[in-house]
Amino acid sequence: MNILELIKLWENSKLEFKEEISNNDSIAWEIVSFLNAEWWIILFWVSDNWKIKWVENIKNIEEKIANISRNNIFPEVVLDFEIEKIKTKDIFVLKIPIWKNKPYEVKSTRKKYIRVQTTKREVSREEEVRLWQASGNLKYDNILIQESSIDEIDTKKVEQFTIKMYGKKINEVWISYETLLQNLDICKKWIDNLLYPTFSWLYFFGKSENIRRRINSSFIIFAYFKWNSIWWSEILDKKEIEWTFDEIYDDSIKFIHKYNAEYRKIIWYKAIIKYDYPLEAIRETLINAMIHRDYTYIWANIRIFMFDNRLEIISPWVLPNWLTLEAIKSWIYQRFTRNEYIINFASKFFSKIAESLWSWVNRIKEICKEWGYLEPEYILTENELRVIYYKKPVESIKNLSKKPVESNKNLSKKQNEIYNFILENKVVNMNDLENHFGTKRQTILEHVNKLLYLDLIKKEWVWKGVVYKI
Repeated sequence: MNILELIKLWENSKLEFKEEISNNDSIAWEIVSFLNAEWWIILFWVSDNWKIKWVENIKNIEEKIANISRNNIFPEVVLDFEIEKIKTKDIFVLKIPIWKNKPYEVKSTRKKYIRVQTTKREVSREEEVRLWQASGNLKYDNILIQESSIDEIDTKKVEQFTIKMYGKKINEVWISYETLLQNLDICKKWIDNLLYPTFSWLYFFGKSENIRRRINSSFIIFAYFKWNSIWWSEILDKKEIEWTFDEIYDDSIKFIHKYNAEYRKIIWYKAIIKYDYPLEAIRETLINAMIHRDYTYIWANIRIFMFDNRLEIISPWVLPNWLTLEAIKSWIYQRFTRNEYIINFASKFFSKIAESLWSWVNRIKEICKEWGYLEPEYILTENELRVIYYKKPVESIKNLSKKPVESNKNLSKKQNEIYNFILENKVVNMNDLENHFGTKRQTILEHVNKLLYLDLIKKEWVWKGVVYKI
């Protein structure tokens, strides 16, 4: 688009007309609002009614802009400008590029502004946090939660962590509990000399009943709709899933499992199970939505919507302005991880965790290809990412029946019962088996080991211990 075509446009989020530089601060406000925005901006010295301003002293304007960018804006910036000629008139064009050193402010007032359509306004507290995070100068997942306290950290969960990572219980470490929490970076001292938990540690190790009160963005909304529209479809089931990170993940998967229809068939005494949606890919999508979401949107939550023909996982998600979804899919981009501390913690409790954006996008692609499902659709809007799985056509799984599981002749009666119990409940732990069968743990363990040896079930480590599933 050439200069004349741009001049004919109305002012918008990327375009501002200025007739003159009457006040240095007023120009600084405009420049700051553009610097804190997400797009390339061009500022023209043209009147609002598209009348081209005659620039008599170009050098004087250059000096004024240079002084404003150095003396009226913090941090200082270096701006590019061009002189465009239209017929016999010169137009001064100030180009404001995307800068990473945000947020910018007007020095004289210490106020920060952002461009919204054709106007500017002061940034809100939440927007300022996002600007700091976009610059890389703030790790939001490591901030102190000053509304909380050391008493809201669950001692049992901390001890499970120290046993798993260091092989020691809390009372076996020859330092105080408070010092241990500081050494593990669970809590930090603030200027009032009191200990406060950090965001990530409270999310993982906080007492369940306190998490939602302290971290507004922690819970997930699940909804199951009768038809294919959120607006006119009846809601068959709805749940706000809360508590700690691992509990939210486990409960979300249970709800998805509940409505993800399965088709099973026994082939050579082994159950072949297919679902409407690829469960492993959905697990991958959910854990990475929780890890990589933008937690600075404190009132926005991850939503899981199940419809008659699709499943959607929607998360608050803002990519930096230099990164696109297409670049992530092609693996041609600079590595980007938003929540490094959450990734670090999650990698200790969830296997095959994806640290970068590219890894999980391509892992999902591989899973869908392996199991014969369509790849999900990714829709990235201004502040959220929607991952949409479309239901696998019934024709592609019609050969799989819903008949009851047949008995395996190589197993004892009790082993068959245990196998069918696991198959029916999908995921069980040793306590579930003990309570159901009323048998000693050692006896059940022998039967379970036989099923593991025959590769009929598999064992998986989770936060709360070991679980068994088909």
